[in-house]
Amino acid sequence: METIIALSTPPTLSAIAIIRLSGKESLELVKKVFSGFKKEVQPRYMYYGILDTGKIKDDCMCVYFRAPNSYTGEDMVEINCHGSVAVTESIIEYFIEQGAVMAEKGEFTKKAFINGKMDLTQSEAVIDLINAQSEAQARSAYSQLSGTLYNRISDLQKRIVTAIAKIEVSLDYPEEEIEETTKEESREEINSIKDEILALKNTYNSGKILREGVKIAIVGKPNVGKSRLLNSLLGYERAIVTDIEGTTRDTLSESYQYNGIKFTLVDTAGIRNTDDTVEKIGVSLALREAKECDVLLHIAEAGEKFEKVETTAKVIYVENKIDKMPAVREDSVKISALTGEGIEELKKVIYDTVCKNVTVGESRINNLRHLNAVTLALANIERALENIDFVTLDLISSDLNQAYRALGSITGITSEDEIVGEIFSKFCVGK
Repeated sequence: METIIALSTPPTLSAIAIIRLSGKESLELVKKVFSGFKKEVQPRYMYYGILDTGKIKDDCMCVYFRAPNSYTGEDMVEINCHGSVAVTESIIEYFIEQGAVMAEKGEFTKKAFINGKMDLTQSEAVIDLINAQSEAQARSAYSQLSGTLYNRISDLQKRIVTAIAKIEVSLDYPEEEIEETTKEESREEINSIKDEILALKNTYNSGKILREGVKIAIVGKPNVGKSRLLNSLLGYERAIVTDIEGTTRDTLSESYQYNGIKFTLVDTAGIRNTDDTVEKIGVSLALREAKECDVLLHIAEAGEKFEKVETTAKVIYVENKIDKMPAVREDSVKISALTGEGIEELKKVIYDTVCKNVTVGESRINNLRHLNAVTLALANIERALENIDFVTLDLISSDLNQAYRALGSITGITSEDEIVGEIFSKFCVGK
């Protein structure tokens, strides 16, 4: 296989940069130009020396990882050099001239998956961890990287395999002294599997919150204090605030953290009828954000009527400007975006509305690929249950196989070997 190379740190000016090589030629390629590697290089030891490509020299630290004890499962070398763009580009160009190949996006982690160093759920967690912008995102990604989701789905697959094996043995090996699997026994087991898959599917909303955060749209009529509320929630001036109606004409997004969760605020144009073409577009965007958000902060001046807004999100009514007039609505959060009164209470209400029962560490599905796979598995399990009294067991087995493969698209385990092994494990010793 080819030896690949890439810069593993951002391609910008920095104190230190890390260049990775992976493949069977990694060590020999680096030995040619790095004085710190002696004839006998100990794996996982950091060596100091001069790296001389003929064009540039740099004082570097290098470490060798021997297969299979590396990130990719192959021989790897990591070069720690100075973070000059000129230095890193020159080093990479040299090794490409010597036969290494520039790595494609995600190729190091792809090699790790192919070589059995991690499953698909862990591979996805790597990029989630890299992209984490909140404590909850980082902790959730690490939990998945540690194998919690893989273990949960793998256990479900094993249960499906056992159910399939019982059916297959009773169908294909009637001469064996094995008690025939009845439809009633199958129904009980499949029902139990269905409950577990449904429970897994129901983790999506909380998993999505941990992975992506919560999107909040701030919606209301002009001049009710939407932009000032955004600034107050952020704790700094981000949106332009004036007394002129229609100041905000486009959406404006910014994020803050609360209890480790990322909350993305979207300030929108004031909702009203207008002949201004640009403002009309802004109102249209505001109505769209109201439909696409997780939480709608519907804001009005204290004592004023809330206009009807179409949304499927959870709605929090906010009465603003309580420093000037009394609030009247019982189910509203009373605030003054100008003075800051009620802002911390509002943050808590937002958190409790969507995140109160969300805890990091549990195994959850957290993206649409997972959700679609689990939904497909559940549909096959439900079809098996619906038809179990009307079709032969071989068709039920087919539905179970489809459910097994759907879950396997998450973990990467779709092999039939596990099913075959389980079937033959039912035989007596010596048969």
